[in-house]
Amino acid sequence: MMEKGKRQKPINLIELLHKSNNFNGVREFDNNRVPNLHSHEPPNSWSLTVVTLTCIAIALPNISNDNGNQLVRCVGEGLSFLKLMEKSLDKNGALAIIGNAADFVWVGVDLYCKWQDKDLRKTSLRGRTSKETLEKLSNEAERTVKQFLGEVNDFLVDNPLNWPLKIIAANSMQKSVRQAALLLGETEDILQILQQSEIPSLDPGKLACIDEWRTFIEGDNWNSQATISTIGSETQQTNEEHVAIELHG
Repeated sequence: MMEKGKRQKPINLIELLHKSNNFNGVREFDNNRVPNLHSHEPPNSWSLTVVTLTCIAIALPNISNDNGNQLVRCVGEGLSFLKLMEKSLDKNGALAIIGNAADFVWVGVDLYCKWQDKDLRKTSLRGRTSKETLEKLSNEAERTVKQFLGEVNDFLVDNPLNWPLKIIAANSMQKSVRQAALLLGETEDILQILQQSEIPSLDPGKLACIDEWRTFIEGDNWNSQATISTIGSETQQTNEEHVAIELHG
């Protein structure tokens, strides 16, 4: 199985990882100055953040369809590993529902290039600039959240926890053993790349929460951590908003 995994390495993800050498994006993906729509909001998660940023990138007018498709392939390969890490680190299941939201959104993105039934490519065509497109996405998201906050919704979902315990255990065992062998082969190159980037010295219990990473990187701890690789200098902001993704070369 390990040899089979080696033959199924996530080539697109590996190529994308080679283009990144720091964790600056963890600090930059959110903005504390943006007001919350509700006093209590769900926490961020790695998977939902990645999926949301992918949707935004695809919708931007300066991103070609080819580059958008390549990004979807990269993220799709990475999400399978990311979900496993989230499940392993999130021992109490606090972020499970956020991960489910990421799965829900990703199905639409991966299969139909849609977010909340909105065609991301058409959204891109309607916005003449990146700013206009982002405003359209933001307005649609805000409308959706506010509508939800004003309603009471019931969701009926099939629950595999209702299966007989011995069936659950048997199913988990056979899947885990086979998946472990595949992962050993598939992730060989990925682990070698990631070893070149130092990980913030957070408590193990905090590693599953992207908000903890962001707080750490924003503070003095990140700058004083001697083992962290030098963060590349940030480009100076201009008055013109610019968003670009480099997927090739």
